[in-house]
Amino acid sequence: MQNKVLSITEKIVFSIVLLSLILTIILSIIAIPGAPTGDFVGNINDKTQSDYLLILVMGIPALIALFIPLFLKKVFKIDMPLPIIIIFEIFLFCAVVLGEYFSFYYRFGSWDNMLHFTSAVLLTYLSFSLVNVIVGEERVKRHPWMLLILSFAIAETLGIMWELTEFTMDGLWGLNSQKFMDGNGINLVGRQALMDTMGDIIVNSVGIVFALISGYYSLRHSQEFYNSLLIRNIKGEEVYENYASDGSVWFNK
Repeated sequence: MQNKVLSITEKIVFSIVLLSLILTIILSIIAIPGAPTGDFVGNINDKTQSDYLLILVMGIPALIALFIPLFLKKVFKIDMPLPIIIIFEIFLFCAVVLGEYFSFYYRFGSWDNMLHFTSAVLLTYLSFSLVNVIVGEERVKRHPWMLLILSFAIAETLGIMWELTEFTMDGLWGLNSQKFMDGNGINLVGRQALMDTMGDIIVNSVGIVFALISGYYSLRHSQEFYNSLLIRNIKGEEVYENYASDGSVWFNK
C-alpha cells in the first residue's frame, strides 16, 4: 500500500515538474531577444538576457536529469528508491522554476540555503549505496564508521565541485549563479560577496551531518530507514511501473 501511494505521488510530481520545466524553458527562450542586456537595475521581477540564459543553463540539464531514474533502470538495471526520486524532482522544480524563473532566490533569503541543505541530504543518502558497493554492505553494517567517513567525503566533495561549477559558469558566460549581484543587479562587495559561496559550503556540511546522523542511527537500530535509501539492482523480469519517467503516465505497458 505504501509503495502504491508513493508511486502515485511520484507520477503526479513528475508530471508537474516536467511540464513546468518545459514551459519555463520555452518562455525564457521567447523572452531573451526583448530582455535588456548588461546589469539592468530594476526590481526582482526584471530579468536581463543573462538571467534568462542562466535559466536555460539550469533548466535544460534539469529537464534531462528528470529522466535519470529511467536511464539507470533501463540501461544499468538500477532501481532508485521512490522517496529519493520524489524529493529530487521537487528539488529541480524549486531550484529552476521557483528559484530562478520566479526569483525566489531574491524574494526569500533562506531559499538558497534550503536547497543546498536538501541537495546535501540527497547526495549523502545516495552516497550510502556507493559506499556499500566499494566496501560491501555487510562490512558497512558491521563497521558503520566506514559509512560516516566515506559518505561525508563523497558528499562534501560533490558540494565543493558544484561551487566550482557555478564559479566557472559565472566567469565564462557572465551569469549570476553564485548570486554575487542582488535582485537589482548591484554587485555585492567584501564579506557580503563571499557569503553565498561560504554559506553554501557551511549549509552543505550541516545537511551532510544531518543525513549521516539519521543514516547511522537507523543502521545501528532497525535498519528499515537505512535499507529504504539504498539503490538496488533489479532482479528477475523488469516491470516499469514504479515511477512516471518510465512512460506509464501516457502509455499502457
